[in-house]
Amino acid sequence: MKNIAIALIIIMFLGSCGEKQTRNTASNKPVAATRDSVNKKKAVDQQNAKTNLKADTGDKADDENPTQSFKEALAETVASYNEVENLDDAVVDGSDTLHMHLKYYCLHDSSLTVPEEYMAVWGEKDPKGFITNNFASKIVIVKNKDTVFNKIITKKVFNGILEEPLKKYAILYTCNYEGYDKATGEFIFDYSITIPMTDLGVPASIKVDKKGHCRVLDQYAN
Repeated sequence: MKNIAIALIIIMFLGSCGEKQTRNTASNKPVAATRDSVNKKKAVDQQNAKTNLKADTGDKADDENPTQSFKEALAETVASYNEVENLDDAVVDGSDTLHMHLKYYCLHDSSLTVPEEYMAVWGEKDPKGFITNNFASKIVIVKNKDTVFNKIITKKVFNGILEEPLKKYAILYTCNYEGYDKATGEFIFDYSITIPMTDLGVPASIKVDKKGHCRVLDQYAN
């Protein structure tokens, strides 16, 4: 009887050890990261240590298929070159009537090459850098028939708040009009400045008042 009790104790001990080992193995098992928008998680993990950049979540990224392949994403990027966005708004602020026109478009300048290292996050066997285009936005603001602001906004406008990799390889990935703030008397435009085919970038804003004064804001600093 004593021998049977000892055998049962040994069996119970071995079973609990096996269970503990199974739980530990499961908890320590690495979880494969899924690509959020344009390979967000993977790109950030592989590149942030080198560039110290933050992942930006522009509107375009939110619309993309999380299972999108490299060829599909590249085709979508190329297709965006022919897209032109126009937006008009009219605002009455006190005795002033303000009209705003925004145009966001591709420059078709073929002046930017995204290096191979940024394309490697897609898992291509032989990833290559690719030549792409810069984008720009034209903002026109008219106050009571007088044009107070008429400028083309390019990435260079934001150079003062960009780190070196973004100065070299990023584009104005999105441009969104956020409306007119009557409290400050400013039109607000939000941008995503991002390296194409990645989510490495930063959000930034431009605010233009009804006298035509413009200021550039780093959204992370706000």
